[in-house]
Amino acid sequence: ELLLFSLEHFAKQDKADILVQCTSRVDEAFLSFLKKNNYAYRIIEPFLDEKYCNKIRQLEAFSSDESCDGVFLLDTDVFALAPLAPFCPEFFCAKTVDAPNPPIAVLSNIFKAANLELGKMCPTDWDSGEPTISTNFNGGYYFVPGKYILPLSEAWKKWATWLFARPELFDNREYAIHTDQVAMALALSDLQIEHKNLASNYNCPIHANNGLKILAPTSRFSCSITTTNSMFSGC
Repeated sequence: ELLLFSLEHFAKQDKADILVQCTSRVDEAFLSFLKKNNYAYRIIEPFLDEKYCNKIRQLEAFSSDESCDGVFLLDTDVFALAPLAPFCPEFFCAKTVDAPNPPIAVLSNIFKAANLELGKMCPTDWDSGEPTISTNFNGGYYFVPGKYILPLSEAWKKWATWLFARPELFDNREYAIHTDQVAMALALSDLQIEHKNLASNYNCPIHANNGLKILAPTSRFSCSITTTNSMFSGC
């Protein structure tokens, strides 16, 4: 409800361009809230781990809409502070992960097993600045250009399913909770999709007291994020 409030009042988003996506386990009271306030919503079945991987089904809702210029995929713990606008409309855009979860050695093994190129290296966002790959993004905020919606939807599901069946590639269960994010990195590499790494202003974490290396101090903040449990989509 806070996300929807922020999208209307701070992002100045038209309700017609908002789609709330819920799993089939959603509370009926929340659906009543959406209906009462004229929000469009879509019910999906839980996917793979039935938690973080549920978001992988978001793009399906837009895959047949040829008029869609692009879609923002947001977790429901985001609060928008300014209008949403694509940083580069022709590129997949997201912010690099806060911390190296999983570490670069684990990512290297996963990409080797998938027979895909690991890609460029970059620092993670928090103080340590430990390295990761440039496509290892925080999953709370993605911008997907319209031309990539259908192929990326299919590739994201494909690689998540492949990865979910191989938990040993993560070394431990703690890293495996990031299956959805690593699957996105695999999909971007597989399809060779051009991407841009955003400053933290577009997806600023507030759940931990860590300094941010990727913060652009002269830019406006777009949104803040705390955790990554649920999902929202805006076309």
